[in-house]
Amino acid sequence: MKNLWQNKTFWGILMLALVAVTAITATMIVSGSKDNPEIVDLDGPGNTVLENTTAPLPEEATTEKEHPVSSITVTEPAPAETTTAQVPETTVPAPTTPAAEAAGPVTALHFNADSALVWPVNGRVILEYNMDNTIYFPTLDQYKCNPAVVIQADKNMEVQAACSGIVAKIGSNEEIGNYVTLNIGDDYTLTYGQLGEINLKSGQAVKNGDIIGTIGEPTAYYEKEGYNLYLELQQKGKPVDPLDHLDYETE
Repeated sequence: MKNLWQNKTFWGILMLALVAVTAITATMIVSGSKDNPEIVDLDGPGNTVLENTTAPLPEEATTEKEHPVSSITVTEPAPAETTTAQVPETTVPAPTTPAAEAAGPVTALHFNADSALVWPVNGRVILEYNMDNTIYFPTLDQYKCNPAVVIQADKNMEVQAACSGIVAKIGSNEEIGNYVTLNIGDDYTLTYGQLGEINLKSGQAVKNGDIIGTIGEPTAYYEKEGYNLYLELQQKGKPVDPLDHLDYETE
């Protein structure tokens, strides 16, 4: 052993081995630093860890690079709002029925003090018109003025138009029941009351003799009078005696 330590050849080999180990170790450290640039440790655990000094990209830029569309907000245009013009409500006249069309169109309407009416039903007058004096109403058991004539009739009897006209109103009330009002020209109107079925529509043209409807049940105002037709003629909203325009003789 003593000879070994004194042998120069031995020391030369040992130095070469140390140099080789040192070179290999340095090569491994350099290679590792290239693969992992974030941490470089050349002198052991006491050295400072150097982090990657490359500045990170701004978050927005990174996001834009990876997802370029996400950084742009696309707003879909709202559907065009449909604007409806405010139109006043109007009543559209109903079309005429086939029966009225078959009778032909109604020409210009004219009615005056000399115009005649035809009897809408076949019956006798049980309550006459009287706006100057009062007459007796059996059901009401009282005397009062009467703006119309009340004609006796039968249940379900057909009611004919006493003259040509245009349906102005269809309605019902507790006194005269179901009724129809016709414009017959020159500010004259003719109202048929105490009806059951009504065969007309608002705005419909009616010719002389067309069916208005049928006789219905009498209202509580006319129970004792029985089945009847209420017929009222007006000029400019004021009652006129229908009997002045009917072929009628007083008893």
